[in-house]
Amino acid sequence: MAAAPKRRRSVQEPRSIACELPSGQAIARSLARHLHRGVGNAFILYANYKHYQRQTHRPHCGDLHRVFGEFALEMLGGVDDLAKRIHTISQGPPAHLLEAIDLAAVSTAAQGSTVRGMVEEADRNLLIMLKQLRDAAAIANAYDDRGTFDVTSSLVQVSERHNLWFRDILDTLHDWQRPPRS
Repeated sequence: MAAAPKRRRSVQEPRSIACELPSGQAIARSLARHLHRGVGNAFILYANYKHYQRQTHRPHCGDLHRVFGEFALEMLGGVDDLAKRIHTISQGPPAHLLEAIDLAAVSTAAQGSTVRGMVEEADRNLLIMLKQLRDAAAIANAYDDRGTFDVTSSLVQVSERHNLWFRDILDTLHDWQRPPRS
């Protein structure tokens, strides 16, 4: 007689690894540290995007102004999603702006940058965040923490889309900066 198959949980049933794994508390703390850093990174990216948006108001930068505004809102949503997940698996998220800055691996926006400089800086910071989020997703996946994996993977997808836009914008900005023909 064959054994009954084990019930598979659906994607809608996130589980708390702190409750289910023998070393769950240590794993949850490790993931929480990654998520804390993710909150810091996402918050700094949000603030940077808002800074870039305010700096791109010239007539030829209207589209870029809107892109930075949209990206800022998406990153702010990522902050909220990461913070909710931290509450689920561990303690509270960073509660103060200075704590988020200390946790972040990305840098705050440089003052006085050109449009190209702002886009390049945004792209560099985004690549740092992507690596950190992918590391968190890999740990969550290794310990079958679907909730954390889903949250980090979702923000990875948003960040990858931002990265594609930045690369396209940089190609376009290159065309804008060519010297006029004589």
